[in-house]
Amino acid sequence: MRRLYLTLSCLCLLVVFSEAQNTKRKKPTAYNKQNDENNQFLQKQFWLGLKGGVNLAGVTVTQQYNIISPTNYSSAQIAKQYDNYQQVGSQFALELTYYYKGFSFSFQPGFQTSLFTYTNSFIWLGDAEGEQVQIQYENENQVSHFILPLLIKYEFTGNRLRPYVQAGFFQAILADATKSLTMKGMDNASGGVNEFESAPTTVGAKDLFAKYYWGLIGGAGVYYNLG
Repeated sequence: MRRLYLTLSCLCLLVVFSEAQNTKRKKPTAYNKQNDENNQFLQKQFWLGLKGGVNLAGVTVTQQYNIISPTNYSSAQIAKQYDNYQQVGSQFALELTYYYKGFSFSFQPGFQTSLFTYTNSFIWLGDAEGEQVQIQYENENQVSHFILPLLIKYEFTGNRLRPYVQAGFFQAILADATKSLTMKGMDNASGGVNEFESAPTTVGAKDLFAKYYWGLIGGAGVYYNLG
């Protein structure tokens, strides 16, 4: 009798364990539903983030103005000499992006500061041999803007490597601008050789720059999935 009770108990435990295992197994339809939800999530997403970096600025002169007009040589000898792409500026932005089936629509408001410098050189020659005064003016310009870009990007299909292209436009609003002037030179006309250099003088220069401007954006790149 005890053996019979033991055998029946074992069979009951086996049935209960089998039912528990069956309840844990998902039906094929459950897997299909989960895959559909994953695909919908990957095809339609919102992204929010921060980005920042550096920039290099260059100047294109459309009209040249001279305060001093030489009488015995060309004014090109005293023209401004721009040091393009030498000064490092900064920028940061908030990125708001909506992604749908490979296309991204992005609004990236940010703040950008650009730097560029130029120099002027003048030489005064005296009557005596070697009598001269050389003066060089170094001007550093710092310009800050609020940048409001709108971008459309398309990502090509791929697993680890996904190329993309993007295009858009931006509106820039002037926030601040300053000019810093440093004068240095060499005096050979006062009975010896004397080098001199002044401390930088910084003044506001917002009136010298346009308050608004706009431009176009274009680019391409690749995404690489690390894991």
